[in-house]
Amino acid sequence: MKKLHIPFILSLLALAACSSVPKASSNGKDSPETVEVTYHIKLGMEPQMQAVLGRAWAIYNKEHLVLPQPHFIVTTREYGNRPRMVETFAWVNHSVPDHAPKSVSDIWNEIQDLCEPRGGHDAVEIIEVKNAGAQR
Repeated sequence: MKKLHIPFILSLLALAACSSVPKASSNGKDSPETVEVTYHIKLGMEPQMQAVLGRAWAIYNKEHLVLPQPHFIVTTREYGNRPRMVETFAWVNHSVPDHAPKSVSDIWNEIQDLCEPRGGHDAVEIIEVKNAGAQR
């Protein structure tokens, strides 16, 4: 299982080493928010989840809610070979998820339906990650 995490960690380190983000405003609410979203996918629902995540990304871009980079999805297995995807991307600012348009909340409901709580974790888990890369 540890081997599955090594490519993900290396990708994050490479991204951090090569990335820069705009300086945050004094209140931090106008600065981008990079998130890591873990989806604990129901068995057999991986193809549907990939399709929904593709549609979600298209909606986020159309609505100008995300930065084009970083964005990547890593697929792994956990808890008895059950599917998990981890997606990393950056909202244009911290307030976007709290004020998402209906098109986004609708796709989030689809995502939630394809996932399940597992191993004491919520079906979908979201954490903010800090970019350790160089600041300009």
